[in-house]
Amino acid sequence: MVKFSSIMKGTQEQEEKKELSKKTEPAREISAPPFEKAQWPPIPKQTPEEQKKVSLPQDAAFETDIVGTSAWKLYQQVVDFMRSVVTRIGANEKIRREEFVDHVRSLAEEISHNKEHFVSIITAETPDNYIIGHQVDVCILAIQMGIELGYGDEKLLELGCGALIFDIGMLKVLDIVKQQKKLGENELDEVRRHPEYGAAILKQLTDMPQSVIDIALQHHERPDGKGYPRGLKGREISEFSKIISIADVYIALTHSRPERRRLSPHDAIKELLQNARYFSPTVLRSLLSVISIYPIGTWVELNSHDIGRVVRLNAGQALRPAVELVCDHHGQPLEKRSVVDLMENPQLYITSVVDNANIEKWGLEKLVASKA
Repeated sequence: MVKFSSIMKGTQEQEEKKELSKKTEPAREISAPPFEKAQWPPIPKQTPEEQKKVSLPQDAAFETDIVGTSAWKLYQQVVDFMRSVVTRIGANEKIRREEFVDHVRSLAEEISHNKEHFVSIITAETPDNYIIGHQVDVCILAIQMGIELGYGDEKLLELGCGALIFDIGMLKVLDIVKQQKKLGENELDEVRRHPEYGAAILKQLTDMPQSVIDIALQHHERPDGKGYPRGLKGREISEFSKIISIADVYIALTHSRPERRRLSPHDAIKELLQNARYFSPTVLRSLLSVISIYPIGTWVELNSHDIGRVVRLNAGQALRPAVELVCDHHGQPLEKRSVVDLMENPQLYITSVVDNANIEKWGLEKLVASKA
């Protein structure tokens, strides 16, 4: 088990610090296998419901807090754009990098003003097209991480463009991935080719720079050389790819898949900390700065035995967020709800995270949704 304190303090190598703080260097050319147009599968048909605007998450509290905000409206616009991108790629139509830049720039500007809204959006269970919704969520998280890492405008735009289309190769293997069964070895081998498919598609159908193509090709590589498709190690992996790789895993863990239920944001962070060896320590710390060990929406119990939901994070104080107190430790609603900022109440602290069984048993989400 990796201790949270050791990740936050860290003893990062000087070379990696220099690598993540310096300006982007021209990426070395990485070849991708040819991708013949005839090999491109038909785009899955969408139901009338899927063709509508982004559906509301299955979370009434989210609807109350987020829907109607400028962040939510922009999220809808970017998802609509990515729907058109998938359709156009299926028709072998060229897509200009500048189209992505415009949307990434809008996201970066909105995130700088409404970070907490976007944290809530990307951790909600939005029942949208898997590939499209996943890439947009990863893009939002990657931009937030880039801001934490001190990226300038140009570097942030380049990272965001790569994040918005990094997993496009999954469309080639989507029929395999959606199967609700354990995959065979041949099927797994084909799925592991999706980074190569994605890189080849970007080379042929976009004018994206090599750094963006590298993200598509390298986002499953790992520092210890045990990733795929090429087993790259450490500094062989681009810094953008290191950011996308951990954002990709976090978003996947916090959203349902055919073979499993989603993890809570807190449990997803625990999973990442337990597997910290697979990620860059500097990049992992930037994720923790954005999401926190107690992400917004996490249900926690305080030493006062009151139970509440994390509603706001405090920069640099991951263990002391603001908590809306809702009920006691037996699940009985409090007569009067209140929001306590643990930064301003040093006598209070979080003792534990409420498990999913009790969240459902006590109907905590419904209690929040019933707030006047």
